[in-house]
Amino acid sequence: MGIYITQGRFTEHAVKGMLAKPEDRGPEVQKLVEAAGGKFIAYYMTMGE
Repeated sequence: MGIYITQGRFTEHAVKGMLAKPEDRGPEVQKLVEAAGGKFIAYYMTMGE
């Protein structure tokens, strides 16, 4: 089984919204991945370029 890594970037507006209303987005991401036929293992956040 292949493991895929996705990289993205949040806009300043998105970060402000997440800070104003923090929540666990993992379960929602898992639903999306599984609906597409994938298996959600984990997600990690990093800072950097």
